[in-house]
Amino acid sequence: IGDLGAGKTTLTKFLGKNLGIEEDITSPTFNLVNLYSGKFEFNHMDLYRIDSPEELYQIDYENYFYPDGVTVIEWAENGGYLLPKNLIEIEILKVSENSRKIVIKGNNKRELEIIEGFSDRYVNNSQFMCGYGW
Repeated sequence: IGDLGAGKTTLTKFLGKNLGIEEDITSPTFNLVNLYSGKFEFNHMDLYRIDSPEELYQIDYENYFYPDGVTVIEWAENGGYLLPKNLIEIEILKVSENSRKIVIKGNNKRELEIIEGFSDRYVNNSQFMCGYGW
């Protein structure tokens, strides 16, 4: 979740790289989903152009919302009631032109374990903080 230019695709590239994706991750704004292979199946969705959740029925959304891997969904709020109940929500708040605040939320035990692992590995890590401008 984040405004235009907040850094959603940049964060997705960071996540993909750390999951073994070697290809250049690009925004799927016009084709809705880009698929990558690494340590896991990695799906990158962009729902910016979706006007209602019902439009997702045309792309067999269940395969992406419930993958055998990881799916990152930009503009997820456009997926409305079809979004999975169990997901990790990442909100990027633009503090200034070169500074972001990232808020990560989960609501079940596994999500909280993943968030804690991410936090332990990357929060206050100078490479993450400087290399990605957060």
